Amino acid sequence: MKRRIAVTVSVGILWLAAAEAAYAQARFPFTLKKVEDLGPKAEIKLEGKKIIRSAVTRDPGFRLQWRVKEGDKTVAEVNARRSKELLPELKEPGTYTVVLELYYPVYKPTSDRKGEYRPISNVLEYKVEAGEEKEKKAGDG
Repeated sequence: MKRRIAVTVSVGILWLAAAEAAYAQARFPFTLKKVEDLGPKAEIKLEGKKIIRSAVTRDPGFRLQWRVKEGDKTVAEVNARRSKELLPELKEPGTYTVVLELYYPVYKPTSDRKGEYRPISNVLEYKVEAGEEKEKKAGDG
């Protein structure tokens, strides 16, 4: 009789443990962050005529560059590791966009250099007007 009670109690304890484990799994769902939230990030802003960048978070140390575009055409690519500011020397009137990009290498077993630049900052719109350029030239002389 004692053995039967011991078996019944141990089976009951196993059922309770299994039920608790099943309940605990439903209570704590497993979630993942988006991959782009884990990558390097920076912020750029305009201060006067200069464009200034913040420090890059989670920086892997690859090439960092400013890309200045007018429409779809790239006007300039400047190394951004040396300085945290960019003074664009844009002479033509128009609307330009500036973004900070980081080089991501692709490791493949070839001798060709592979990789791509991806934006890691907000896109800043920069406008140059014809009157401003004339004022700059008049102030130089």
